[in-house]
Amino acid sequence: GKYCTLTRNRLYFQYKDVSGDSVSEGRYILNYLNTNRPLLLFRQTLNDELYVDKSLMIDSISKCINNAARKYICITRPRRFGKTVNANMLGAYYTKGYNSHDIFKNLQASQSNLYEKHLNQYNVIYIDFSQMPDVCESYQDYIKSIRKKMYGDLYAAFPEVDKDGYDSLNDLLLATSSSFIFILDEWDSIFYRDFMTSGDKSE
Repeated sequence: GKYCTLTRNRLYFQYKDVSGDSVSEGRYILNYLNTNRPLLLFRQTLNDELYVDKSLMIDSISKCINNAARKYICITRPRRFGKTVNANMLGAYYTKGYNSHDIFKNLQASQSNLYEKHLNQYNVIYIDFSQMPDVCESYQDYIKSIRKKMYGDLYAAFPEVDKDGYDSLNDLLLATSSSFIFILDEWDSIFYRDFMTSGDKSE
């Protein structure tokens, strides 16, 4: 079998087997930043014989990168439409944490002239907001858990950043002198939790 070690390569973590080759499978690395969670989940989706290739949407999304007027994209569709599948696909495609050529090379996205330009080129922060901490009795607990994981990921990936100098995520992100793609899935799931108050929902 393969023995994997966790190594840091400047801005991201990855598994390497004993031969030194990077591998994609394994437990989730980090929490949100360049995690392999979207890659693992999208690979599973591709193994489903009912999968429908919608990867051409990547071309449309890529055209919005570095476009200040189109940098916020909200995809709203009915339940079971495939939003999470598409979110996993985008996370697997853009992240620089893993080499995902093998799962995209036979999809329609590979026919785009932008395919190689954007594949595995970005720091991706992927958050599934339906994932709750084990102990979560309030909206404040929920947000505190997300913030803690975000800080942990950024400090691990950017060790040169002062770990005691930031109490604002925005300031910490700026201090990395890097850019990020945020992919936020199930963003409204928290609204249906019993502990949510009307004040929480309007905050």
